[in-house]
Amino acid sequence: MSEDGAAKFVEEKEEVEPEPADVANSKAELAALKAEWESRPPRSASAIAAFVAAQAAAVGLQITGEAISGGWAVTVNFEIANYTNERIHMKGVDLVSGAVEIAPLDITPGDKMKFAARKKMGLHGSEGSMAFEIGEGGEKRVIFIHWIVPLTTAFGGDNYLGIALGKKGLSKNEIYYAFDVNLSSFINRWAVYGFEFYNTNVEYVKIEDKKFAVRGIMGTTTQPTIQIDIVPLDTTQFAEKLKKHIVDSK
Repeated sequence: MSEDGAAKFVEEKEEVEPEPADVANSKAELAALKAEWESRPPRSASAIAAFVAAQAAAVGLQITGEAISGGWAVTVNFEIANYTNERIHMKGVDLVSGAVEIAPLDITPGDKMKFAARKKMGLHGSEGSMAFEIGEGGEKRVIFIHWIVPLTTAFGGDNYLGIALGKKGLSKNEIYYAFDVNLSSFINRWAVYGFEFYNTNVEYVKIEDKKFAVRGIMGTTTQPTIQIDIVPLDTTQFAEKLKKHIVDSK
């Protein structure tokens, strides 16, 4: 199909197929939740200090995995940094569209793990969710990450990144089902949840509970890198190989 033909197809599709009510409702819910979330007080002093420490310690991170470049209209590279002294366990990836090109793995303390997803054939980009676990016993947390990178704004809108942190409970399939079907119900299952849309703005998603702070950011193009930092609020609980860099920065 020519570019003119493709443009005409988009215009006709928008005219004859209005956005489904459930999609419109989801966007309205997201907008309302985002407004409420942004009205909350600033992050705790502990989280701010932890992220400052992480900035200094980043030089000591060991890189694992690899990224991709080119070859597809949409590629999404991930870089997840584990600043804690605990292993982060990869529990699985659920894809709505696209494919995983380089699979995610567990992340050992003091490592930054890279992996990648991409689009497949058709008009869809890359969308999916993944779940990690950190901690043991009653202290175990699930870290849930959801991303959307559409092929174009006409076929999906803006880039999107959402991050949730909570106690272990639902399986990743149940987690994603709750998000996809009932957003309010999904939000209520988590201790903390945050998200951002990425079009012209580039802002961190920042969340925290009483033990960890997590932040994430991504670009606005169809070839973004999603960077996520998982940081202990107690700086004495940083990975051993990173502590030296925190001390040296003071």
